[in-house]
Amino acid sequence: MRQTLIFALLLCTGLSLHASATGTLCMAAFKPPGAEVSEPIMSPAADFVAPSTLRIVIAKQSAEVDSEKAAQFTLRTKPKHLIEIWQNDKRKLSFWLKFSDYESSELCLWHKPFYGTISVIEASDPRCGCKAAKSAY
Repeated sequence: MRQTLIFALLLCTGLSLHASATGTLCMAAFKPPGAEVSEPIMSPAADFVAPSTLRIVIAKQSAEVDSEKAAQFTLRTKPKHLIEIWQNDKRKLSFWLKFSDYESSELCLWHKPFYGTISVIEASDPRCGCKAAKSAY
């Protein structure tokens, strides 16, 4: 009886360790060329990201974002992830993402045209623009 109980506890513990929570990280398509931009664009800095085709690389997954394509990644929430943003085959910026730094596991990469930067925001934020993420709310 005691061996059965120990085996059951080990089995349950092992299953809970292997079950990992997931979250999503999306990036909406940029506004199409010629679309009105509400804010003027500053002169480019060294890490300026212009709204053209970007390649996002996370944990050996890669996706392109442009004026017509959005990207969405499903990631485990426990480890931290290295996010790399590439443009014209050059890495423009990279940073670490930890889902535990945010209240939600539905996150969004947001492009700020005025500064040419990319930030992580929660998908429920109106600036996000990811249709797939918003439909979950």
